[in-house]
Amino acid sequence: MSQIGFVGLGIMGKPMSHNLLKVGHSLVVYDVVPGPIAELEAAGAARGAFGSVRGAGSAMLERAGSAGALANRASSQVTEKLTADPWLLGVVGFVGGALLAAMLPPTTIERAYFGEACNGLRNKANELGHEAAERVRELADPATRTTTH
Repeated sequence: MSQIGFVGLGIMGKPMSHNLLKVGHSLVVYDVVPGPIAELEAAGAARGAFGSVRGAGSAMLERAGSAGALANRASSQVTEKLTADPWLLGVVGFVGGALLAAMLPPTTIERAYFGEACNGLRNKANELGHEAAERVRELADPATRTTTH
């Protein structure tokens, strides 16, 4: 696994460092308070001066740079695909709009419009439910039943 430099072993840093050690990363740690460093050394981390932590951190930044280059290549491929097939842009826009609409609260106009439609549907369902219940009562009542089974 990777060698990772970790500066700051406070409320978040110490548990994160423990988790990195648990999954097998080589860890170089630094903090201004000696207690967390000793605890992590006992768990397998190496005590480092700020310079050695920075060196391990720059290796991680190089990997992050590689990930950034990969993201740039992927974005170029998406742009090429959208240029070749412009209908995809509509699909992407539709999906993006649907996701955005699902996350945002409805506007006053949307609430009023959809509220009326929802109330109408609710009233119609209620009416149909009452009609169905009345029909079931009629079928269950031997006095009103026209056929025998």
